[in-house]
Amino acid sequence: MKRPTTTRAFLVLSALAVVLAAGCNDGEPAGAPATAATQAAATAEAVFTVEGMHCASCPVTVRTAAERVPGVAKARVSFEEARVWVTYDPAQASPDVIGRAITDSGYRATQAPRAVGAPAAQP
Repeated sequence: MKRPTTTRAFLVLSALAVVLAAGCNDGEPAGAPATAATQAAATAEAVFTVEGMHCASCPVTVRTAAERVPGVAKARVSFEEARVWVTYDPAQASPDVIGRAITDSGYRATQAPRAVGAPAAQP
């Protein structure tokens, strides 16, 4: 048999979770799925060539530097190609700021044309 205080605490926490989840929809009706167009419009991708990576921990440092920039959602680094693909919110970040953050971490980052060695967008 459960104690009443445990059940009450569970119900309060469950209700709080529902209220918080409902408030995280950026003005959309609760439960409305985000469309692919909405998600794509909110992000952009920049590709950088990175000079100076010489060991297995270098890509981790580059990824961390890029992902610490406010607005960066994801960074994928290829040690073999000496490149980093960064997905970001253009309202919060820019390729110049991202490149500067990577360069400030000790690796020279230069924005590359998207068509050069760029993989297809990954979810």
